[in-house]
Amino acid sequence: MSISLLRRTPTLGRDARLLVAGQIMSTFGDTLLIVGVPLMVLQVSGSAVQVGFVVALTQAPTLLGFLARRLRRRTAGRSLLVAFDLLRMVAVALVAALLAIGPSTLPAVYALLTVTSALAALAAPTRGELATHVVSPDELMRLNSYDRSGEALAVAAGAGAGGVLVAVSPIWTIFAIDAVTFLLSAATILLLSTAVRRGRAGALDTTTERRPRGALLRNRAISLVLLAEALTSLALGAFLALFVVFVIRELSAGSAVYGFLEMTQAAAAGAAGLLLARATRPLAESQVPVIGYLGMGVVIVVLGLTSSLPLVFGLMVALGAVNILYAVGVRTLFQRVAAGGALLDVLAAESVLSRGATVAGALAGAALLASGAGTAGMLLSGAGALVIFSGLVARTGIAARSTGGVPVERSADG
Repeated sequence: MSISLLRRTPTLGRDARLLVAGQIMSTFGDTLLIVGVPLMVLQVSGSAVQVGFVVALTQAPTLLGFLARRLRRRTAGRSLLVAFDLLRMVAVALVAALLAIGPSTLPAVYALLTVTSALAALAAPTRGELATHVVSPDELMRLNSYDRSGEALAVAAGAGAGGVLVAVSPIWTIFAIDAVTFLLSAATILLLSTAVRRGRAGALDTTTERRPRGALLRNRAISLVLLAEALTSLALGAFLALFVVFVIRELSAGSAVYGFLEMTQAAAAGAAGLLLARATRPLAESQVPVIGYLGMGVVIVVLGLTSSLPLVFGLMVALGAVNILYAVGVRTLFQRVAAGGALLDVLAAESVLSRGATVAGALAGAALLASGAGTAGMLLSGAGALVIFSGLVARTGIAARSTGGVPVERSADG
């Protein structure tokens, strides 16, 4: 199986375009939350400790992603996604209303934000599984390329919009606008065709849903790629903690430069995703995630060794491009190896491992820097070396893909 870059290809079908559009709106809303929540807590409570507490609280529901399989046994994926978006809309709208009342409502606000995170944890694997019913297996790479490209651009736009909204308006307005994005996302998913709503993506066939989850980890391809995902997330978590220090202190740049570097990376990822989706030389699907892993590692290693700000901008462009290859390649690999309830479990495991490892990596990076184990640049290069090792682990798993797959589970109507 191969793909082509920069070759004229047919456009995505209507259902695929709707799924991508819904994700863009939802991601924009999620990014507003990422920007708004810590700023809201700091502004209303004035406590840095509470900021850390709320960030941890909103990460904990990730474990609920494994319940997505149970919900899909009874309900079509499209219906679940609509319900998740509408419930998130209600939750963040209530947050906006409570913040408009005053700081005495903070406990209820924290509870609603936790509910919102739980719904996001359930939506992510459900949406990844629904994508396999919207396009044929041969089109998954292209759909994921458009999807991740739109997601990257939505993150860039959401981060910029969130910063501006916090600066020029009351903090509750960012949550009110966020509620609108989830409403629009739900309305978009509602437009999916009847075939997707009632047929191919109906409730899962329970006769094939009794397979133990442990069978997934006995699949060499899946277990090794999940390990690579965890190691990479550990390194990227350290990157998050170290990069801001690297830019501000070691490159002597300001916070505006740091923000622009982050937006540059997101924009480069979006552009690379569009190029990957459109089609030049054949590139095997199995090569895409490996190139992404190894490319990210090399770029981060070089990034930690440079002291030139213009070069750092160039490297952030490169990092965005290879990051999209990594993200698209891994998602497509999982969708090709597993299906149905098995795929939901794999995507939930990926989310749990990546989020947990990202938090651990951020803490480890900060601790190493505080202990004087090295400069931010040196530690960044170490994180890059770990990503390269992760790429080699993933390559081994991908090479083993043909030695034993996860049995495919179809919908009851599929």
